[in-house]
Amino acid sequence: MRLLRPDGNSVPLGGGGDGWTVSPDGARFAYVADGALRVADLTTDGLSVRSTTNVPPGTVPVAFLDRRVVVAGRVGHSRGYDLLDPAGPYQPSWNLDVTAVYGTAGGAVAALIRTGDQGLCLAALKGRAHRLRVDRSGACTLGLRAEFTPGRLAPGGGWLVAPTPDGLALVDIDAALTGEYATVDCPVRSIVPAVWADNMTVVVGDDRGVVQCRTDGTQQVVSLPRAPARTGSPFRG
Repeated sequence: MRLLRPDGNSVPLGGGGDGWTVSPDGARFAYVADGALRVADLTTDGLSVRSTTNVPPGTVPVAFLDRRVVVAGRVGHSRGYDLLDPAGPYQPSWNLDVTAVYGTAGGAVAALIRTGDQGLCLAALKGRAHRLRVDRSGACTLGLRAEFTPGRLAPGGGWLVAPTPDGLALVDIDAALTGEYATVDCPVRSIVPAVWADNMTVVVGDDRGVVQCRTDGTQQVVSLPRAPARTGSPFRG
């Protein structure tokens, strides 16, 4: 893995594979190496490791919550999520009701939780007594799905794009958690991961090509620029 700097040059980073995450402000980087979770300052010169914490096999960081790191791991045949404080030894306390973590928004972790009677619900999680606890929940009828890494937050953290049985949903998180209808349908069965172009626009792809879905409900198929045609033979002397 490498960090691409604004000047176009790149420097190698110590993290590798899928077991890494970046803090919302871009200043810290968490990754797992040699059985330990490492939290480092992320600079234009690379990583400066600040803490090393031993973790169970299979543990991966998925988000930052203030100074702490949200981690995922296998618990028997299930997946659980937990809160790790790099300032001290780690004692796992997995929350098995959390089925997916989308990222950090507004001082809380946006997540999908499993409830006994309402199925899968959107939730805002906070850290209490070294554990992930549900602060608010709602939007249990949106049809959000529980795949691992199922959705992405907009850069500002206020909107979520996540897969549904009919394609994708753009969800206003705060509105959804207060009981308001806050979903914009994006009926595109994307063949590539959805990417936020800005706080209001998601870019996806299907058999038509590149498609933009916006939080105001509009959609647009985007034409990609064509490479200039070659003239003459590249082998001509």
